[in-house]
Amino acid sequence: MRLHIDGPLGGRLWLTVVVVGAVYCYKCYNWKYPVDSHIKKLFKGAVVKVTCKVGHDAYVGYGVTKKYGKYSVDIKGYPYWKYGAEGCKVELHAAPKGSVCNIPTHLNMGAKLIVKSKTHEEIVLKAKSLAYAPKKPYMECEKPKPPVYYYKSPPPPYYYNSPPPPVKSPPPPYYYKSPPPPSPSPPPPYYYKSPPPPSPSPPPPYYYKSPPPPEKSPPPPYHYSSPPPPTIRPSHLLFQNQVS
Repeated sequence: MRLHIDGPLGGRLWLTVVVVGAVYCYKCYNWKYPVDSHIKKLFKGAVVKVTCKVGHDAYVGYGVTKKYGKYSVDIKGYPYWKYGAEGCKVELHAAPKGSVCNIPTHLNMGAKLIVKSKTHEEIVLKAKSLAYAPKKPYMECEKPKPPVYYYKSPPPPYYYNSPPPPVKSPPPPYYYKSPPPPSPSPPPPYYYKSPPPPSPSPPPPYYYKSPPPPEKSPPPPYHYSSPPPPTIRPSHLLFQNQVS
């Protein structure tokens, strides 16, 4: 579409306004958490609708995506020089006929258009990508389930050979100790005293001497004494002794 407008210098410019973009099909779309969606492909045959408002009026154009999901829509009569790209929006209009990927998503819905290129003859506005999704994800989105395990025989006993790692013993319990008693006061300073004068010499050692053994006095001189003469006793005494 060519627009016939007045240029800033009073001349006339003919501009072509074109809106371009792409449409995808999300095979694995997460409706609860769209950010977790994955496996998308460019969608051929989808129809998009471009609407540019000018006051109470609207300029509408339609386009169909080609082989690689790309579309290009001309807007006839839209006064871009006055309203710019802010007055236009792109939305999904129809999915390809017979496709199960036919539910419009809210991906980039209502996003603003940006200027992709601009010359004196043409202005190209680019829209962010839009997407359809199936009501249920494709089969390829389902994660394979692990096979069912059937318990048959008990596993062999496990023998642990290597020693277990050392176990750190718990720290000993903490007992509060009162501070030690104050240390004794330091000894008084030492003053050197000169030695006393020498004492008198000690007496010589005493040695006990036993008394000498007694000396035997010599025997008195021997003097022979002759026996005395016999004594005559009276006869009456002699008879008395015999009777007794």
